Amino acid sequence: MRKINNLQSSLGLLLAIAIQGIDATAEPMQPVDTKGSMRNIFSAYRELQPYLIKSEKFFDESNRVKIEGLINEINNGFHSVDKIDEKFKKQPGFATNIQLVRETLTQVSKDMKTDPSEYDLLRLKAISQNCLSCHSTYQPESKFESIVPPEIEGDLIAKANYLAATRQFKEAEETYYEAALKAAPGSQILTPLRYWLVVETRINEEPVHAINRLESLLKARKDILIFEKGEIQSWLDGLNRWKRDAVTLPPLKKAEFLLRQTINSPEPAYSRTPEVEVLRASGILHRAFAANTISASDRGQALYILGLSYSKLPLFFPDELPEFYLESCVRENPNTTVARSAYSLFKEMLTLGYTGSGGTHIPGDVLAKIDELYRIAHGIPDIKEQI
Repeated sequence: MRKINNLQSSLGLLLAIAIQGIDATAEPMQPVDTKGSMRNIFSAYRELQPYLIKSEKFFDESNRVKIEGLINEINNGFHSVDKIDEKFKKQPGFATNIQLVRETLTQVSKDMKTDPSEYDLLRLKAISQNCLSCHSTYQPESKFESIVPPEIEGDLIAKANYLAATRQFKEAEETYYEAALKAAPGSQILTPLRYWLVVETRINEEPVHAINRLESLLKARKDILIFEKGEIQSWLDGLNRWKRDAVTLPPLKKAEFLLRQTINSPEPAYSRTPEVEVLRASGILHRAFAANTISASDRGQALYILGLSYSKLPLFFPDELPEFYLESCVRENPNTTVARSAYSLFKEMLTLGYTGSGGTHIPGDVLAKIDELYRIAHGIPDIKEQI
């Protein structure tokens, strides 16, 4: 599943780049600049959707050549990475993601020639399940209008995910909300609501509007489960704190202010998760990174806070890998307090992620990575360098 998440996060970032290079007033897919490869990625991504929604279409042998061709188009688009704006290349984990995307798409393409599996379908579905993580990191420079594939019109969450992936945030917001309103009793209305809350906190930044919408939903849905109502109420509490928040600070200080209880906890990974504050803090830092307003001296702490934030929000951002931010923090700030904090969280996340407990089944390469980061965080030279 970890490679699936990597694939989704990377493609989300490249779709964001592609969309920024397309004129919102132009006809969809018409060339308007030099980012042809990125445009081709999006075109193939859109055309792939009907085969992912209905599994019978994906496994129909008559469709294999077409699906394989679309996968190859996406894969080929990643060979234009050198032309991408430097600000995207600097994003933590970008190079690693690109490598994993190529490996994953290449393997799925090979499987399509022989006997594609349910796992192949799952990996491809991960591309479009939630590009919202990447696309909600900062306000887009331009918007992209694209017709929703008719095959996903009836699946409200899939439709909303597509709208979010194409930066049509107003439409995505409404569709996520509609999905929550229309969800069958007991069918977990929280999934579309979590995505909706991401848009509200990181794009709209309007707590009063969000409060009104949640209160209306609670009145309309008398059949929601007790635990669902409890989580929604915790969001309302956070949104009301936001409404009263009049503290103005630079981005990093503001993020620290929002997460002060979590950051100051002896065990941050197990501290309480004020989800609205965490969403706000991560959005503030992403926008600051995009605007290049995080100083070199503050970068390590900002990376640590991003890693910590995403570690607290796995249900909101299933495609985001906190380890990338934490690893970058360690490597960029060797033998420092912030690096040791990032390493501790990094190790804990990987250990639990692979085993759920003691770490007895962690792959050797992962153990080697943990050991390497320990040495960097604590200023211990590599034994090979001492020989």
